[in-house]
Amino acid sequence: MRALVGSIPYDRLSVIAEALLCGETGYKGEQQKAIFIVSAVDFVELTVKDILESIRTSEERFEVLKEALLSVKKYGLNTIGRIINSIELAYGRLAGKEEKKSEQIIGLNQLKELEELYVKRVRELSEDGLLLEINGFGIVLYLWECFDPETAKEYMIDILKDDYIKLKFICSLAGKWSGTGGCGWSFNQENYKKYVSDEKIYKLISGLNKQEIGKFSEEEQIKLASFFLNYNKDEEFHVTEEKAREWVKNRV
Repeated sequence: MRALVGSIPYDRLSVIAEALLCGETGYKGEQQKAIFIVSAVDFVELTVKDILESIRTSEERFEVLKEALLSVKKYGLNTIGRIINSIELAYGRLAGKEEKKSEQIIGLNQLKELEELYVKRVRELSEDGLLLEINGFGIVLYLWECFDPETAKEYMIDILKDDYIKLKFICSLAGKWSGTGGCGWSFNQENYKKYVSDEKIYKLISGLNKQEIGKFSEEEQIKLASFFLNYNKDEEFHVTEEKAREWVKNRV
């Protein structure tokens, strides 16, 4: 689809972009490219960006993103959140260090309106189910904390009263790495330390019995094993997925 963006009729560009942004079940899967891992969400984000760049005016691009936000379901919050974050960076906002005018595909006031709509939609969807189920929850939480920190904190404190949810939370923030020695999962303490400590997570994983481990998906079990095996190790140390699988196998 990305290769064919240039041949899409102009009046269909917005329809396709909105459909991709609102993917109701989210996007899963990945592809190995040399030593890099490219996820399905990466491909969708790149395709949507290509489509938006093919749309002539900032007002039209803004309307595409606005309409998508008004109807997006929770599994689409990741994809559209990544698009919004990339525009923030282009304006030197949030984690952005300098402006990149060529990537400012909508106006600043339009961006601020999208921020408000995004937070509103996140709050609405947080009432209908657990947001941790979103593949790529980290970007959703990050933007929520940036735009509406008090509500985000209240939500996280409330759901993290449950120890099982604490472990689901850590799994949702795991980042996939790949190198010449294999691949695996790593965790950035900056993303969760305000809500739960490394020590608490380590103790919870240590105390899991066979039945409790079975409540997590296979991928989540690998992530928990990775956290456990990486605990208190040097920052450069990352256990491979193969080693994590061995740990799970011995526990279950």
